[in-house]
Amino acid sequence: MPLYEAEQARLGKANTLKSLGDLESWLGNVDAARRHYDAALPLYEAEQARLGKANTLQSLGDLESRLGNVDAARRYYDAALQYYRLEQEPGGIINTLVSRARLEMGAGNVEQALPLYDEAFRIADQTGFANHPVVQEMRREYEGIRELASVQKDPLARGLAALLQANSDAALAQALDEHPVLHQADALFALAGLANQALGAGQNEVAVRLVVLMAALLDAYNRSHSEQIEPQQHQAVIGLCAGTIPLAEQIHADLARAFRQQAAWACNTLGNHYADVAKDLDAAVAAYTRGLGFDPTDAMLLRNRAGVHLDRRDAVAARADIEAAAALEPDAPRLAALREQLQRLQPPVS
Repeated sequence: MPLYEAEQARLGKANTLKSLGDLESWLGNVDAARRHYDAALPLYEAEQARLGKANTLQSLGDLESRLGNVDAARRYYDAALQYYRLEQEPGGIINTLVSRARLEMGAGNVEQALPLYDEAFRIADQTGFANHPVVQEMRREYEGIRELASVQKDPLARGLAALLQANSDAALAQALDEHPVLHQADALFALAGLANQALGAGQNEVAVRLVVLMAALLDAYNRSHSEQIEPQQHQAVIGLCAGTIPLAEQIHADLARAFRQQAAWACNTLGNHYADVAKDLDAAVAAYTRGLGFDPTDAMLLRNRAGVHLDRRDAVAARADIEAAAALEPDAPRLAALREQLQRLQPPVS
C-alpha cells in the first residue's frame, strides 16, 4: 500500500483496498470490510474505473445482504448493475442480478426474484455463458424457486406442505387452523394420492404416516361439514374411507377403528341431508344403514334412522332402532321424543 501511495497509483491502491475488504468480509469483520470498500470507491471514481467501482458496489451489496440490511443491499446492487451495464460486462451483470434475486428470496419476495433470474439467464444465453457451470447451478436454483412459487400460489399445496411438516400434535393443530383448505375433500383426495404413490414406491413408512394424517383430515372434514355438504363429493369421501380401512387395519386396530367411526359420521351427515334437505327418506335410511355397517355401536345413527322410519310410518323398524339405540345410550335426550312419536303412530292395544 505505501508503494502505491508513493507512486500515486490510485488504481493499484483501490484494488488493494477492495481485496482487503473482501478478506475482512470473509473473516466476518464487517466494519473493517466496509471501511476498506468505502475507501476504494472514491479512488475508482477518480480513475474513472467503472468496473472496479461496480465490483466494490457488488461486494458492499453482498455484505449488507448477509447482515439482513435489505434496502441498503438493494441500493448497492442496483448501483453496481448500472456500472456493469455501462461497461457491458455480462459476468458482472449476471452475478449481480442473481445476488439481487437471492436478496429478494431471503426477504420472502418470490415474485420479485423470478424476473431477476429470467433477465440473468437471458443475458447468459446472449453472451455465451449459458453452459457455464455457475450459470447451470443458478438455473437449478431457479427451478426450485419456481416450484416454490407455484406452491405459494396454490392454497392446497401450501396446506399439504404445512401438514406434512407437522411433527407434533400442536403443529398439526396449527396447520389445520391456518389452512382451512385442509378441511375440504380435495385435501383428503390429494393425501390419499400421495399415500398410494408411497405404497407403489415401496415407501411403507411414508405411507403409514400419510394414512395417519388422513384420519386427522377426516375428522377436520366431518367437523366442517356437519351441517352442509355436496352429496356426490361427500359420498366420494365415504368411499375413500371404505377403501382405506383395510390398509388401516394392517397398520393398527385403533387407526382402523378411527376410520370406521369417521365413515359412520360422514354417513350420518349424508343421511341428515337426504332426510332434511332433499326429503328423500329412502336415501336417508340407506345412508344411515351404511353408517351402521361401519360402526354398529353408533347410537346416533340408530336414533336418526328411527326418526326416518317414523316419518315413513314404519313402526316395526322404528321400534327396533329405538330399542337398539336405548341399549347403547339409555339416557339420550331424543329417545323420549322418539318413543312418544312411536306411541302416536302405533298406540298400544287395550
